[in-house]
Amino acid sequence: MFALGWVPFLVLGGGQLGSITAYLGSWKDNDSIHAVLHALLGAELAKPVSLALLLAGVAGVALHPALRDRPLWWQAYAVLALAIASASTVHTWYLTWLLPMLAVVLAATGRLPFLGPPAALGWLVFSGLATLPYLTYDTFEWRLWISFAQYVPLYACLLWALWHDRAMLARWAPATVRGEASVPAAPAAPAAGREAAPPGRSPSDLHVT
Repeated sequence: MFALGWVPFLVLGGGQLGSITAYLGSWKDNDSIHAVLHALLGAELAKPVSLALLLAGVAGVALHPALRDRPLWWQAYAVLALAIASASTVHTWYLTWLLPMLAVVLAATGRLPFLGPPAALGWLVFSGLATLPYLTYDTFEWRLWISFAQYVPLYACLLWALWHDRAMLARWAPATVRGEASVPAAPAAPAAGREAAPPGRSPSDLHVT
């Protein structure tokens, strides 16, 4: 449906697509995962790999049994968070998409930091810190400390969330990964004073002498 919306502009031609081609092709501003990929792989591969990571995350939300049964609003929250984390350009107002979901997820806790869960707390903090890039609008020169100030708290909270939910993540893993599938259950030991029943008979058929 999104692609169909651009068909009239493609038919008109003459640069009617405006800045969308520049945005998808070369724009890069206030990114995180994309910035790392850009440094490691170069500009040509960074965006395709970022898109592949996003699509893999969306597929996981749609197909994984533990995630596809979650409420629709939670799935939208997860996909939007993945999209922002993998985007090549992140503006402050992008975070407004997440705020309604954060209002549902966040709850008071009885210990520091008195608000959770950790992932939602990280996104809430990031929604405020994402205004820091406006400090560069006087010279339009990026300052690396701004990236660290924004993204270190966010990804620290996301790692905290993974550690906090490690037991749940272990339950999501296939049984073969957990080492449960190929290990047969050991036979139960017979009760004291009784011998094991031969095949085809139950212990009640035996008599203790």
